[in-house]
Amino acid sequence: MFGFPKKDKKEKKVEFIPTQEQINSLKLFTYNKDPYRTKVFVHNDDGYKCDVCGTVPTFIYAGPAYCNGDIKRICAPCIASGDAAKKLNATFFDPDACDKVSNPDKLEELITKNPGYFAIYNEKWLAHCDDYCEFLGCLDFDEMDKLGITEKVSMLLEDNEYGYTLKEIKKGMAKGIIKLCVFRCLNCGTILVDMNM
Repeated sequence: MFGFPKKDKKEKKVEFIPTQEQINSLKLFTYNKDPYRTKVFVHNDDGYKCDVCGTVPTFIYAGPAYCNGDIKRICAPCIASGDAAKKLNATFFDPDACDKVSNPDKLEELITKNPGYFAIYNEKWLAHCDDYCEFLGCLDFDEMDKLGITEKVSMLLEDNEYGYTLKEIKKGMAKGIIKLCVFRCLNCGTILVDMNM
């Protein structure tokens, strides 16, 4: 009698836990220095090839892309080099959603050589000291604690354009209707927040 091994109906998928070296391999970008933490790259579970260079990367891009075609898989080095933007005629952030800076090359680098990010509604990339800021992520207060910026962010939120109290903002975050997109100036270290709702 022949038979095939029975498959366990409840096969457990092994959770991928990256090494620090794998995480560091993503740190290629001027305006998003930790794209694994900001969740714009995910583990390439299925071993797909990059649409640009054909390698099988550990991580693939999971952020926004603006182009005419369908982009499925891109590796971090192809975004950082600008090859992905050139080959796919793509940008990774909407240029109209970026603060203005005087040097147009900085905008070009931001939208063609850096990963974008997703928020609840309209994403916005903030600038300070006439340069784009580093995106730290759409963070909750526990994540801000880990980065040591909770007090600075809380002070910024006390005087927000919407007139919400800190308690109301935290309640909105818990309900998933408010996201705090946090940035840090590359030149002076100032923390900036875009309250996305």
